Amino acid sequence: MRWIVRTGRVACVVVLCAATATPAGIRDKSYEVGVYGGIEKGDPRTDVSTGGAFGFRAGYAFTKKIMAELAVDAFSSDRTLTVFLGDPAFPPKQIPVQANPTADFISYTLGLGANFLVDRDIKTKPYFNVNIGLITEDRGMSDFSFQFVPGDPNTIVGGVILASKDTSTILTVGAGARTFFTDTIGIRYEVKYIHHDSFGDNQDGLQASVGATFVIGGKK
Repeated sequence: MRWIVRTGRVACVVVLCAATATPAGIRDKSYEVGVYGGIEKGDPRTDVSTGGAFGFRAGYAFTKKIMAELAVDAFSSDRTLTVFLGDPAFPPKQIPVQANPTADFISYTLGLGANFLVDRDIKTKPYFNVNIGLITEDRGMSDFSFQFVPGDPNTIVGGVILASKDTSTILTVGAGARTFFTDTIGIRYEVKYIHHDSFGDNQDGLQASVGATFVIGGKK
């Protein structure tokens, strides 16, 4: 029995050494694809709620330290808009009324990333990236109403805010890490700052995500 145990231990050591010798992670001239999901905190100054986000990434490594990456990202939320009722000639007499349309964001960005600790014999390696591109905000239709005299239904004034859409520029700055289980399959987690100006409003967001990533080809 002892020789079986010893043989098993030796086999385990050999397997571990082989796994350690395998070049896990991003390689020179390799491609990376992945999907992710997470939570995005909308801009509180423009009353965008926190909601779910998901996306797709595709990248190419010029070297294992420098990459180009394309990202397609979707974020579903809602926002609060303010409508002013009353005579426009007398702003102090106008009454603010709130409406809550849905707000769906889709962005397409392209940028560069820097990978760190790529020469270390570790499975988890951090990175940093900066992307620019376009974002579209799609606002749904919403109703609003206000009762000028409490208890008198004849004084209720209401209306509809029509659905609208706007496309603007977007900047994202992200930091995260990849952990590889094999030389091609791993998980990727990231925190990303987002800035854009859809509908002429400067808006900031913060997204935390995790997803699967796959490396294809490259120099081993």
